[in-house]
Amino acid sequence: MEHLRDMWRTASPGTHPLAGDLSALDDQWKEECLRQLRMIPGDVVSALSSRNVKVEAVAEAKMSPKGRTDYGGFYDPDRRTVVVSNKGFADDQGRNAMMVLHEMGHALDHAVGWVSKLAPFKALWKDAKPREGSYFQRTFGGTDPRTEMYAEACAAIWGHYQPDGFTVTDDLRTIVNELRHNVRSGEDL
Repeated sequence: MEHLRDMWRTASPGTHPLAGDLSALDDQWKEECLRQLRMIPGDVVSALSSRNVKVEAVAEAKMSPKGRTDYGGFYDPDRRTVVVSNKGFADDQGRNAMMVLHEMGHALDHAVGWVSKLAPFKALWKDAKPREGSYFQRTFGGTDPRTEMYAEACAAIWGHYQPDGFTVTDDLRTIVNELRHNVRSGEDL
């Protein structure tokens, strides 16, 4: 599997198996999107690609299915698409977050059957000690704090950083790394 990771990281600039139509992005944000996609382990790229998961860019800042404009990006499970925009990348600058990695974490969560919503994940969520008032600790605008933590844990592990708002515990790291091998195929989700 290591050769798959190397293949995605060394692919010619501007290409990636998970990259859909990125033409709405400015060049700097297109390159940032591809840079983040290259951080995803090869087996995860293969699994998500086999489920037709893609990243697509939109021109407008109004991005979320609920019409909110304060999201940097979002994952649309019905279309199996991560949606990003120039505004999303611009707003993401200066924070320790990697928007594309985070949204691909939601795609992986979906691919393994929304494990973040299952009872066993709740214990891991509590052990990670989500910061009081953070969106990893309570619901904001319809978000589930456990699905947000799972997605951000993926981003932190793949992007090699410590997220602001909770601790990536050994157990949380293990579940993200192990469950990526349990991706369900086809239309069964």
